[in-house]
Amino acid sequence: MRLTSKMRYYLLFISALFFTHYTAKAQADKEIVQFSGLIVEGDSMLAIPGVHIFVPESGRGASTNLLGFFTLPVVAGDSVVIAAVGFKKQHYIVPKDTSGSFNVIVRMDLDTTVLPEVLVSSFPTEAVFRQVFLTMDLNDQQDIANMNSNLNDQIMSRLLADSEMDASLNHTYYMQQQVTALENRYMATTVPFLDPFAWARFIKAVREEQEKKRDRKAREENDSNY
Repeated sequence: MRLTSKMRYYLLFISALFFTHYTAKAQADKEIVQFSGLIVEGDSMLAIPGVHIFVPESGRGASTNLLGFFTLPVVAGDSVVIAAVGFKKQHYIVPKDTSGSFNVIVRMDLDTTVLPEVLVSSFPTEAVFRQVFLTMDLNDQQDIANMNSNLNDQIMSRLLADSEMDASLNHTYYMQQQVTALENRYMATTVPFLDPFAWARFIKAVREEQEKKRDRKAREENDSNY
C-alpha cells in the first residue's frame, strides 16, 4: 500500500509523540541536582570570574560571578565541562547518590603555551644584512648628527611620557577596578559633588595636567633648538 503525504505526516507526528514521552519519562526517573561551587586558580587560590560551566548533552550552562561562584541545575550522572580562556579544561561527573545538591571547589591550572622565538628583521637573510652593514658609510657628519638627535634624552623622555599604557598596565588597571567594585558592592553610592575628597583629587589632577602641559611645551621649545 502506498502512503500518501497526509498519512506520512500522521506517522511522523505519532513517532514524535512517542519519542517525547519516553524522553520525558527517562528524565523524570533521574534526580535533579543543584550543582554549585567555587572556581579558584590553582597556584594563588584566587577566584576566577567568567568561567563557563555547561552540560554538552542538555545544552544548559552558567558562568561564575566576580567571586568565582556558580550554581546550575543538572541531572544526576551528567558530565559537566568547566572551561575558561587561559586555563586547562576540566570535566566533572555529577554523582548519582546526592541528596539534591552537590558542592565543589575546583582548582584550575594555567594553560601556558610557550611559542618559539621569532626574529623580526628588515633584511631577508643574515648575509644580506652583513653586506649592507659593511658597505655603510658613517663618515657623513649629517648622518651622525641625525643619529644623535634621534637619541636625545629630552626626545626620549617625551616619547616615554606620551606613550600609551601597555598590556601590563591595562591589566593592572582592570584588576584595580574589580577590587574597587568588590569593596563597594554593599555601600551606598555617594554624590561626588558633595565629597570634599573628590574635589581635592579633581583639583590635584587639574594642577598635574597643567604642569605636564608646561613641561611638554618647554621640552618642545628645547627640541626646536637642536
